[in-house]
Amino acid sequence: MVLCFEVGRETKDKMDDLVSSRQYRDYSELLAVSVANQFLFHNSKSAGERAEAGAISIPPAEGRATRVDGLPEEKRAESDRPVPANRQLEDSAIPPIFRHSVAIEGQVDVAPLPNDAFATGMEIPVDRWVFGQHNKLLPAKANVRALANLSHRDPKRSGVELDSASREIANAAARLGELFRSIDLQTGRSRDEAFGLAFPSSDPSNNDKSRLRYASQFVGAVSKEGRMTGLLIDLKLVNVDRQKPPRIRLTEPGRRFAELSNPLMDGLDANQQAKFSTEELEFMLGHISEHVPVEAFAYSVTLRAIAEGHNTPEGLDLALKKYLPERVDKPFTDAFLTTQRAGVISRMADLTLVTRARHGQNVTYVVTERGEEFIRKGEK
Repeated sequence: MVLCFEVGRETKDKMDDLVSSRQYRDYSELLAVSVANQFLFHNSKSAGERAEAGAISIPPAEGRATRVDGLPEEKRAESDRPVPANRQLEDSAIPPIFRHSVAIEGQVDVAPLPNDAFATGMEIPVDRWVFGQHNKLLPAKANVRALANLSHRDPKRSGVELDSASREIANAAARLGELFRSIDLQTGRSRDEAFGLAFPSSDPSNNDKSRLRYASQFVGAVSKEGRMTGLLIDLKLVNVDRQKPPRIRLTEPGRRFAELSNPLMDGLDANQQAKFSTEELEFMLGHISEHVPVEAFAYSVTLRAIAEGHNTPEGLDLALKKYLPERVDKPFTDAFLTTQRAGVISRMADLTLVTRARHGQNVTYVVTERGEEFIRKGEK
């Protein structure tokens, strides 16, 4: 939909400043975010709440009288309160499916790790790396937590049906994403640091499409050939039972990752800067190094290339191109390589292996101390 409107010069200058800050892709995203935030503001429960300094609104779940996150409609009002940015996040702000609970520490029938075509130390072509659009790891944390909670509904503790779990998790993730995006706006987080990216939209105009994307990419989907795809199985945090309908189960690393406390989902303050605790970071890096050779190889070669001076998007693409196989019938495009590079950079940034330094419109990548340690361990 295209809308035309008039603004004064002062407003236009402010819009230019916001877009040039690179926190928004373009004017369309800036306006969409502004309208959404204004809508949340006007739908706070009272004028007093709207006037409360630093209040972040938690949006309702599209007003449907259905269960989308494990809470009946009449109880969801408790979790639709504004969340002050300078206070701790109340338990009710986080959809119950993503909360840490005593239940997830109980016995769960874990699945074996998925089979792997590659072994540690092998050179792995870029087209076999984790798909670049699977570019954020906070959804992976949220979803293994959700699967751990959902597994306890089954008295046999033998996992959950993939389709129903994907739908329920994606519905609840839309609400979690709105909370995170509200925090991003309130605290002025840049796109590079944002918590809410990758979570589905609750905008009625595209929520179905957004949730389907989230469900297939960040929970999982099964192809006609019976192969499961998605970030969780790529990272070997889940596996699928070849039943009809398919059932998804956490692996032992997935269960352990779900149990670890998270600084965003487990009650810390909204001004918290990190997506993951030190324990979570160390666990995931150890798991990837030991069990996920595809991701470990992608991290190692990308970090080394940056350390050797290929520290811009264009320079890094050139350095990684040697790992892109030639394909006569349908050659890989430069855009595909860029997508793969952007994905691995984003996942490494979530794990604090790299940071992005921005100089106007230009970006350079910097290997962190944790990234240097990852390189050293890989060379042993």
